Amino acid sequence: MGVVEVEKISRLEGRIEELSKRVDDIKSDINSLRNEVIATRNELNSRIDSINNSLNNRIDSLRNEMRNEISSLRREINDLRNDMNSRINSLENRINSLENRIENRINGLDRKLDSRFLTLLTIQISMWVTIILTILFK
Repeated sequence: MGVVEVEKISRLEGRIEELSKRVDDIKSDINSLRNEVIATRNELNSRIDSINNSLNNRIDSLRNEMRNEISSLRREINDLRNDMNSRINSLENRINSLENRIENRINGLDRKLDSRFLTLLTIQISMWVTIILTILFK
């Protein structure tokens, strides 16, 4: 082997050594990047879990608020229904009392009353019932 061949071999070995160092550097860079990706993924997973927990807590809170509001509305409707039933019963009692008073007065009158008077009395009763119902359901 001559000097030229030894130099060529030496240069080739140097280049191979350089490439080997570059491969090692690239491998190290890849490992660093891989570790960064893993750390970032873990951090993101932690943040995603935290955000999901916050979201679930907010959803539960809103659900409870809505349930409480609906319960409150139902109580108010029941109270209103009870109040309306009381008012309706009171009005029915007043109508029955009025009807009894009218019947008693009619029975006390002379049986020869004019039929026009009875018709007017019936119309008047109907008007009172209509007025009472109108007031009730306004």
